[in-house]
Amino acid sequence: MTDEKPVQISDKTNVGLPLRNLIGLASAVAVGTWAWFGTMERLNQHDMRLTLMKAVVDANSEWSEQLQRGEISTASSQEMFLLLEHTAQQLDALEKSITEGNAVSTNKQQELTLNFLSGRVDSLEGKIEALRDKYAEMKANGNGAH
Repeated sequence: MTDEKPVQISDKTNVGLPLRNLIGLASAVAVGTWAWFGTMERLNQHDMRLTLMKAVVDANSEWSEQLQRGEISTASSQEMFLLLEHTAQQLDALEKSITEGNAVSTNKQQELTLNFLSGRVDSLEGKIEALRDKYAEMKANGNGAH
């Protein structure tokens, strides 16, 4: 064990490494480097997207808060508030008619509709019967033959 020489490494040291292993090692390093930079690029892209989305959300939130506080107003928001006010008035009127007992129930509405339609059907049946009688009379007199 005392015969061992100390290892000396210099720029002229030869390494016995097959070319196949050297190419495989270089390829592995190249693929690893490519994968690392590809991953970093994707992370940067996602970070940029998140930053842009946050900016849009913050701007939208600020606009929404200003709209709620009444600092800004748009034509569509004014229209929305008018429609809301109109709907509230209609709801108040319906609640008042319900509490006073003047509200028409769904069954009553259906009954009125059926009575109206029944009267229309009876009227139309009478008119059809009259037309049939006139057609039969014309045919009997010879005026309706084709």
